[in-house]
Formats: sequence, C-alpha cells, structure tokens
Amino acid sequence: MFVNIGESEFEVGSDDLGELRESNDLLDDMDALRERFSQDGYLLIRQLQRNDTVAQARLAFLEYLDGLGCLDPAAPLGDGVIDLSKGLRGGFFSQTGANLKVDPSDGAGAQQADDGLDLAYSPQITGLVESPEVIGFFESFLGGEILPFKHRWLRVAGVGPSTAMHFDFMYMGKGTENVCTTWCPLGDTPIDLGGLALCVGSQSSTELRDAFAGADAYEEGERFESLYTSSPKDFAERIGAKWHIADYKSGDVLIFGMHMLHAPLHNRTNRFRLSTDTRYQLASEPADERWFSDWHLTRSFIGGDA
Repeated sequence: MFVNIGESEFEVGSDDLGELRESNDLLDDMDALRERFSQDGYLLIRQLQRNDTVAQARLAFLEYLDGLGCLDPAAPLGDGVIDLSKGLRGGFFSQTGANLKVDPSDGAGAQQADDGLDLAYSPQITGLVESPEVIGFFESFLGGEILPFKHRWLRVAGVGPSTAMHFDFMYMGKGTENVCTTWCPLGDTPIDLGGLALCVGSQSSTELRDAFAGADAYEEGERFESLYTSSPKDFAERIGAKWHIADYKSGDVLIFGMHMLHAPLHNRTNRFRLSTDTRYQLASEPADERWFSDWHLTRSFIGGDA
C-alpha cells in the first residue's frame, strides 16, 4: 500500500516511513510521559476522548456540511460521503471562492469563512476541545492551570492533497514555545482517509530552526516558500528525520510541539476526513495574543483542509 504526503509517495512498511508509537502505557507516570514527549516530540494517546463526546462533535459537523449541500444525499449522513458532483470537496470552500470573504485589514489576505463560527463554538465542539479528559490531561502533563487557545481549527479534508508540511511555531511564535498542539480525528481515520503524519526528528533539527529563526509566516510569508514547495521525503532525509503515520480510532489524540513538521496524508476515499486541532498552554506563560483576538475567533474555520 502506498500513501502520499504532499508530492512524495511512500510505501507503507518501507524504511522511510515509520509508525507512530502509542504512549498509553505511561499515562500513570507523568514524569516518564514528559520524558517520552521530550524524546519523541509527540504523544499518541489512544481513547483519551470519550467516544460519545467525539460522536456528538462529528454529528454536529456533518449536519453543518449537510446544510451546505456538501454531502451525497443518497448516502447515510454518518458516513460523511462527499457529493463529488460538486467537486472533490463537495463544493466546500470551492476553488471558485464560494463561502469565502477576505478581510482587507489582514495583511496576509487570509480567507475567512462566511459561516461556521456557530459550529466552532457549539456545545458539541466545545465539549470536545475543552473536555474534562483533555483539560485534565494537560493540567497533569504541563503541571498547572491550562489556557486553551480561543481559536479553534476545524478541518474538512476532501479527496486528494490538502495542506503543505509546516510547523506551528511559524504561525504562533509570539508567546511561549511550550504550546501543545492536539489533533483529534472525528471518527475512525485509517490511513487511506488521510490522517496526520509527523516528521519525527524535525523538532530537534538545528538546520530547520536556523533557517526560519525569528520569522513569522504572517509577516514574512515569502521566507517559508522553500518549505512549502520542498519534497517532504527529500526534506526529511536532508535533516535526518523520518515521517511517521498511524491508523487512528475515534477518541484518539495526537499531541506534538511547536517545532514538529507535520502534514496530512492524501485522502484516497470518497468520504470527508473531519478533525480538530487545538492548542493548550499553561495560563502562567506568555500567550500569542493573536490567537485570542476577536478577529481570530471569527477565523476558527480557517483553511478547512489540514
């Protein structure tokens, strides 16, 4: 079986593609869990979220997409089958710019969804991204009161490729570096549905850090073009890192730091891959205020494809 990350194709089981390691065995030993996070750069925690919490968030998401006419009306709602007659994303955030507007005050010219804010801050999504299980985990793992980012990234991946490889500090590097990104698939997500891949080892690459030291993607976007356009396979080999993937189940979460390169696999099915990625830090540490502003709250559906 083959998978794609950006323009690179990998064979599952080959030497240049690894499998993410689970860390449930260390949940009762936070010191050991912190050591693994420091060593691996990530934690894959199986079933951290309650299945009913995920199911409620998924249903709310699918009902939203159904209301936009993005789903195949002949298929069961819960399957999330794309109405391919409207394109590879069922017309959601289409290439023609439907459902989008641009805020002229945003120097980066970022696209903003006309709707979706009600979903992003619905009880179902709030119940997921601020669940007792997630907040409780980070209180223990980080050791204090937790500040979740107000901005919420809700993702809708159609058929084929989506977001280019990147690391989060390039977008949110004006606060503490001790921010944890948490990616949560909304439902079972085998590799053919396009789950998230991590470039393990990239988080400690001095070449990567030196190349983009002090740069912010919103202020110096052109500095990151070489990263966006690089071959993920060749780039990983150059910096001595390796891409890792996994099959995900409902309730799983993948946690990683601000300097971990990551990218989604291509979706090889006719179904939407739905997920959230949210960020958590200690309330006592400096925050990048951009991600707590009213403008960024209205952009919580940004991208839609990562």
